[in-house]
Amino acid sequence: MLKKADIELIERVSTKTQKKLNEIFKGHTLCDRLDNLTRKELQTMFVIGSIGNKTMGEIADKLGVTISTPTTTIDRLIKKGYVERKVGKEDRRQVLVSLTEKGLELHTEVSKVRLKNMELLLGILSDEEMKMFRIILGKLDNEL
Repeated sequence: MLKKADIELIERVSTKTQKKLNEIFKGHTLCDRLDNLTRKELQTMFVIGSIGNKTMGEIADKLGVTISTPTTTIDRLIKKGYVERKVGKEDRRQVLVSLTEKGLELHTEVSKVRLKNMELLLGILSDEEMKMFRIILGKLDNEL
């Protein structure tokens, strides 16, 4: 059974993790390039990912929102040059979204920084603890 102390621990670790990531990320040169992107835009770019050609429905599903919600975000990303819309080859009624070259470059760079940050944070765990951590995260992922 979950106790009050468990909830407080989860919240404390979450806050400390975010603070640590902000500290690590703050001095990185990538910050200048991210200043013109909102958190929602960056999250949307990661949903589209390096293997683009996602439908609006797929993007909305991955973001956990209604199909109309990402439209404005996609429009802003198009104006900023990170994303493009294409008409489907097999079904011309289908609109596909993918990262532009500029978007792919940023995606790759942010991915490397994210991996490095996670390695710094989780590097304190032993191999056995990391194995348990993966199991717990997998269970949470499957149940949420």
